Amino acid sequence: MDIKRKYNIEKTSYPLDGIYNYNAQVWLSVDGGETFCYAGIGKFTKTKEEAQAWCEKYERDHNWA
Repeated sequence: MDIKRKYNIEKTSYPLDGIYNYNAQVWLSVDGGETFCYAGIGKFTKTKEEAQAWCEKYERDHNWA
């Protein structure tokens, strides 16, 4: 099985709890990258830079290769 991972960062439509403006999400594909689904893994962050850093750290910490 060829599992692939990608990341999605979305700006929230309004700040959650008044401070969280971005939603970083992990998306997985179990068909080699044909289709992706949200894996239920993610983090809300204050800045886009924090979201990008979280995605990079997640990738490093969960490198399956």
